[in-house]
Amino acid sequence: MRASRLVTAVALPALLLAAGCGSTADDAEQPDPAPTTAAVGTPPVTEAATSGARWSGLTQRCPALTSAAARTWQATGAGTPDRTESGDGTYVTTAGCAWGAAAQGGRPGVNAKVTVYLRVPAGGDVTKEATSQLAGLLAGIRAEAGEASNGGRTVLVPEATPGDEAFTVLYPAERVAATTVRSANAVVTVRLLLGRSPENRLPVVTGQLRALRPQLRELAADVLDDLR
Repeated sequence: MRASRLVTAVALPALLLAAGCGSTADDAEQPDPAPTTAAVGTPPVTEAATSGARWSGLTQRCPALTSAAARTWQATGAGTPDRTESGDGTYVTTAGCAWGAAAQGGRPGVNAKVTVYLRVPAGGDVTKEATSQLAGLLAGIRAEAGEASNGGRTVLVPEATPGDEAFTVLYPAERVAATTVRSANAVVTVRLLLGRSPENRLPVVTGQLRALRPQLRELAADVLDDLR
């Protein structure tokens, strides 16, 4: 198995649903376990061996949100880092951040996961690597949404913007909507967590989550602005 597969852009559909800082999800992605130095007798991976690296990380530890959507969700300024979802590795750098009540594990709130592919172990194009990882994620979500037993608990919605490719996933049973965007060698997932409510009819909550798509796209673009 290629070393780059040890850490994926996202932990497949579970990451989109995870609530970020203080969440109850226990499948949060760990920092890149790949060694930062080559083993004895192994040629080191050099920067020259990798192409397609438009981005190298974030301008700061967590993005500073400034959009109208961020103001609506009381999520302006730099987010609170989640150490369980953040790490700098040889091949991948990740940052997990939360805003509003989500920073303390509450609702409503916003959280985000940023993954930047830096190198491919055998050399290659990191943008292609990010594209491949996202394709795997999308295939898993499509399969989950298409299961007869799903009953509308996972709804996949394609998006035209922002970034090079994007899609939104609605989880009405959990009152969570997530938009994932790829820009070159970076993958960003932004989630909105609705507040608690006695309304639990899936069609009604699905409609509420669909209405959040413009805000999700705006927040994803807000995060992309902080890539460097």
